[in-house]
Amino acid sequence: MRARTQFDAIAQAGYQVVISLVPPDSMGAVRDEAALVVGQGMRYHNIPVNFAHPAAADYARFVEAMNQHPSERVLVHCELNMRASSFVFLYRVLELREDPDRAFDAVLRVWRPSGQWHAFIAQMLSERGAQRPLAFDL
Repeated sequence: MRARTQFDAIAQAGYQVVISLVPPDSMGAVRDEAALVVGQGMRYHNIPVNFAHPAAADYARFVEAMNQHPSERVLVHCELNMRASSFVFLYRVLELREDPDRAFDAVLRVWRPSGQWHAFIAQMLSERGAQRPLAFDL
């Protein structure tokens, strides 16, 4: 399986932390991912985000994990980079105070959030008084 062999390359690229947003029982999950990551000398966090029901509590756990590693190189991943791009976007805007339009460009390279993800992102931005990116509602 290709995903299993990528952790060596990730470690060699200088990443020190891996945050997976994939539920461990998901079809695309690497069953022993934590052991593979730790075996490469990196730290590991799993925050299982249900794709059908992203929640503010998931994002809070993500922020907590990110804040544990402020000066380390962190790789955030999921199965198709949809969860990861959305959570990283929110982190960049809500925690790092980056420009929403600039941060959302990275999301648009992966997908255009719709349905529950559009609603989730809008809710998170609204609750924190953050501006929506111009391209968000197009």
